[in-house]
Amino acid sequence: MIYLYCRFEKMIKKVAWILFFALLAISCLDEPDCYNLNNNIFGIAFRKMADNKADTVTLIGISINGTDSIFYEYSLATGVELPLNFLADQSEIIFQRLDHAGAVTNRLLLAYRSQIQFVSEDCGERFLIADVNPVESDFDSVRVVNRSPGNTATTNLIVYRCPTTDLIRFGFRQLHADEDSVGVPLDIGVDSISADYTSTVFFPDDTASSFVLPLNPAANSTRFDFDLVSGSGFVALNYETTNEARFTVCGQQTFFAGLTILSTDFDITKVVNDSIEDPPVTNVLLLRCPDTNLVTIAFKDQPGEDAPDVTVPLIGITADYTTEVFYPNTSAATVILPLNAQADMTRFSIAFEDEVIDIELGYDRNEVVYHNVCNRTAMSSLEVISSGFATPPQILNDEIVSPTNGSNVAIIID
Repeated sequence: MIYLYCRFEKMIKKVAWILFFALLAISCLDEPDCYNLNNNIFGIAFRKMADNKADTVTLIGISINGTDSIFYEYSLATGVELPLNFLADQSEIIFQRLDHAGAVTNRLLLAYRSQIQFVSEDCGERFLIADVNPVESDFDSVRVVNRSPGNTATTNLIVYRCPTTDLIRFGFRQLHADEDSVGVPLDIGVDSISADYTSTVFFPDDTASSFVLPLNPAANSTRFDFDLVSGSGFVALNYETTNEARFTVCGQQTFFAGLTILSTDFDITKVVNDSIEDPPVTNVLLLRCPDTNLVTIAFKDQPGEDAPDVTVPLIGITADYTTEVFYPNTSAATVILPLNAQADMTRFSIAFEDEVIDIELGYDRNEVVYHNVCNRTAMSSLEVISSGFATPPQILNDEIVSPTNGSNVAIIID
């Protein structure tokens, strides 16, 4: 009986808190001067311990005992403002967030005094909270800067995070034929990334232009294997480590420096920052050699370079030298296709909804070395050898350049 009574009492308090907010909101419509009298808004700032600068936290959501609401669901935040339960003398706050290791849960228990204060005949009473004290926390460190919440945003408590010392960032970039080019960020499809010291699989089925990965703190080298949608590659890194207790609450930590490339099979790999920073900066660039065989084909409903491109539904496009299907079940106004660098001609078969039509393109080939290490086949003098289209396709630009610049071929859809 006592157990049932306690559960009923908790339920009443929970309902009362929710009803209080609802009634307060309704009453404020008639009494603007009475709006937001309670001082239960508690502000929490996230900071890095190393430099006391703001720390961006990836939140899955925040919950508070006494309400079913989820605050800051799937958001990035350097600080949060949360309503404390003024019908109790404590609030348990559960933070669910993401870091490089996955999902993390943190708990913060705040104790305080809550009292009722008479305001006026029109406004009635309000709740005042004071003497907030963090009695339990599993964050690295917390510090109270203001023990009295307000009715507007303010910082009451700072959550400090110990330095993350082992994370490096790999950046993928696409080089162009321009020798002065440093390339552009390149989105890469990743099946998975693995390291030689752990069974953890990083970034399964992901696509991005950069990836943050942890070094092995127990060794002076780490090898990362990249299983990419377009192939595979590896990078082995050397570095120096030191163990220090820079912050008492953090204990002994391993710090990394002097990053160098031990071995790799990517086209070009460069260390652009050999120091590990928090948050991670780009340390290593994985540069892909220029694509010199990409032809751009535009679909038009009438001849002429200035005629607008038109979107057509495609079942897929195949080439005579590969089994790959390009643009499967896609609608497109232009397509970019790879010519065969081992032959002077490539035949593409374009499958529309009701027919398949071939087009054969010829070109001259010339072997060129870009960026000192990129052996590529440059192509020029593009021409249409044959096609099954009723109106002959037009050559708009007979030079294949990297990056692609406009359309090379116009196919007129009658």
